[in-house]
Amino acid sequence: MGVAAFTDVSCAGAVIRDLREPQHTDLIDVPPQFDALTPETDLVTVGIGGNDLGFTDILMECAKRSLHNPFGSPCADHFGDELDQRVEGLRDDVSGVYAEIAEHSPEATVVGVGYLQILPESKGCWPKAPIARGDVAYLDGVQTSLNQMIAEESRAAGAVFVDVLERGHDVCQSSSRRWVEGLVPENNAAPVHPNKAGMEAVSERLLAGVGVQP
Repeated sequence: MGVAAFTDVSCAGAVIRDLREPQHTDLIDVPPQFDALTPETDLVTVGIGGNDLGFTDILMECAKRSLHNPFGSPCADHFGDELDQRVEGLRDDVSGVYAEIAEHSPEATVVGVGYLQILPESKGCWPKAPIARGDVAYLDGVQTSLNQMIAEESRAAGAVFVDVLERGHDVCQSSSRRWVEGLVPENNAAPVHPNKAGMEAVSERLLAGVGVQP
């Protein structure tokens, strides 16, 4: 890639605020991620927004509600259009992230990275993903909206957007095809987070996005 050194300042659970302020974790305080940016930085990759939306907490809430109505849509009934409103409410914040990166590192190529597909488009896979049958498409739609918003703001800022929402690798797939683990992981990954195969898929698409063959 022609990059002499990489600095990884990503951190589990980070939200947009943690790009600018220290992130307080159970073990240590992590410096603001933007502190790693300099005028000499020539490549920045950023994936942000899912924790601000609260997607893991949303899935946990939906799973809890699904216990009493597994064939209905208790989550969609509870949230309605609130989650789409949350996505839109993040738009200015995401736009601001790209603006600040440009201020810190004006010569850098900036790459925005979307999110891997978590749930299938319909039906689901109870109990692997304990989400009511009618809520699977609803939640998949929310994630699709989040990815679309991030893509729009990335491209509006002149960044490269890497779309990794490839169908057929959601939590309901077999362990050999799955890129994201469910609420109870079967592979070595956090709940509702990419596993090793998922991260390899993201890296391949990121390299392709900046014109490098994996």
